[in-house]
Amino acid sequence: MPHRRAEVKATDMNDDMQQFAVEVAFAAIKNGGDNQEIASFIRSEMLKKYSGNWHCIVGSNFGSEVTHGKRGLIFFKLSEYGILLFRTV
Repeated sequence: MPHRRAEVKATDMNDDMQQFAVEVAFAAIKNGGDNQEIASFIRSEMLKKYSGNWHCIVGSNFGSEVTHGKRGLIFFKLSEYGILLFRTV
């Protein structure tokens, strides 16, 4: 089971949005599934609550370079998962 404490590596989200993203990620990991299913769950929950086009990448080893909308990026570690979540306009 994943630990609830996330290690935020980079973000420009407000605190409430960050907390929601981490809680959703925790629920997705707890529910089980592969990385694709976890990413899909996180993305769908963000789409329900916040406007914009959300994208989510989940894995243990990846690099990235993305363009994102204002106040729409978080990269964090939760258990053994790296999670990159960002919004485009």
